[in-house]
Amino acid sequence: MKKRILSALKYTLIYSVITFVLLEGLLWILGYRPYANTDYEVHSSPKNPYVADAKLGIQLNPGTYHFTLNKKVKFTATHSDNGQRFIPGADANQTENVVFLGCSYTYGYGVNDNASFAAIAQQEHPEWNVENTAVVGYGTAQHLLQLRDQLKENEPKAVILCLSSVHFIRTVLSQHYRSNLRIGYRRSSSDVDGRMSGARFPYFDDYSGKAKFASWEELYSEIPGRYWSASINFIQHIRDRSNEPQCDAVDITAYLIREMQALCKAKGVPFGVVCLDTNHETAELHEKLKGVAWKNVGFSFKSKKYTHLPYDSHPNAKGHQKIAQSVVPFIEKLVADE
Repeated sequence: MKKRILSALKYTLIYSVITFVLLEGLLWILGYRPYANTDYEVHSSPKNPYVADAKLGIQLNPGTYHFTLNKKVKFTATHSDNGQRFIPGADANQTENVVFLGCSYTYGYGVNDNASFAAIAQQEHPEWNVENTAVVGYGTAQHLLQLRDQLKENEPKAVILCLSSVHFIRTVLSQHYRSNLRIGYRRSSSDVDGRMSGARFPYFDDYSGKAKFASWEELYSEIPGRYWSASINFIQHIRDRSNEPQCDAVDITAYLIREMQALCKAKGVPFGVVCLDTNHETAELHEKLKGVAWKNVGFSFKSKKYTHLPYDSHPNAKGHQKIAQSVVPFIEKLVADE
């Protein structure tokens, strides 16, 4: 009996190995491969320009940081004590606050403090106090939570939501974005798990207006072996697809922006959306937001003239100047119409 059991186990193991090898070979023939992450190399001095946050995922860590992206793109960014990107010339004593909500594009990732389009708006309107509350990796979920808190404390002169086509997957925290966050952060630093402990990333997947949160630890899990096996990576891909949110990310985003508009209207604060780049999803969103002040910038993040490509796709100084040519007149009109 014992020999029979051992023999059955042996043949089961042999057949399993043969099946796995055949499946692996078939998937390679069909074009499937093990997972290969395109690493994005970031160095900052001092370290840790961002810190974990239990409500927004991450926040800016106060201080002045010197960045090098992919060994080529260099810039200096100052984070103020209030968690915002420092803007030269801004005066907190001014009452004419123009608040920018956005992601790394609005933050000015890749350019110095005085070169972002938010900073350029400040330069052209010294009577304003421009607040750049943008943070790398943020989407509409964070922007709504930021605005709810912002309007409890003051009544800005205007609120500008800077939207990008990459925000939809962030709003609902899709599996694709979860994997980008988890894998990207972990491969960028060996101690990231310790530093991100306590981080909770907000998302919305319904119309309740209540944010849900995914902790850093539960954000995304990988099946061991996907980096060397096409079969395991294929299974991971199937699992990820089955876990994708079932909601309409564009419609959810429209719902959140409508709340943002209502919050501002209740305070008598002008609100507008700056759409930095366009695709079918941003066009659909625009259709859903009739009555919301909207500006299509039409910026191309594939432009070598206006971005740091081939090293980084964020706008360079010329790119921010180009964006500002659309954004500043839009804000001027928005404020004048109120």
